[in-house]
Amino acid sequence: MESMILSMMLWVSTQTGIPVTEAPVIFSVDNIMVCDHMGAPAAHCSQIGRGIMATYDDNNRAIVMREEVMAEIKHGTILGLSTLVHEIVHHMQGKDKTMACREEQAYRLQEKWANERGTSVVDPFVMAMVAARCFGMD
Repeated sequence: MESMILSMMLWVSTQTGIPVTEAPVIFSVDNIMVCDHMGAPAAHCSQIGRGIMATYDDNNRAIVMREEVMAEIKHGTILGLSTLVHEIVHHMQGKDKTMACREEQAYRLQEKWANERGTSVVDPFVMAMVAARCFGMD
């Protein structure tokens, strides 16, 4: 998994110019713990492919992923792998952008990564909402 993470970090760096840092720590937890970690309602973590699939913990420089997402990564699915790309973007961003703009960049790169593999994973409505929140803030 380390070589895959490094490969993703190099891809993100190539896309953004953000330097590669040390790899993040990754924790696999049950659905409810991801929501607890973010302070979000448990209903937001109820199904794979919906709601909160992972989060990045800035303080601990760690990715916290739902067990189902880790299983998707191990099976090599684009959804699982692109979710990891999204969280790696957050790991590499640092805290130099507003949260809205951090999300916009992470979703945009997640979608670009998936597109390069012949598919789409980010709902266009979600992308538009996130981009609108970032507009003029970066």
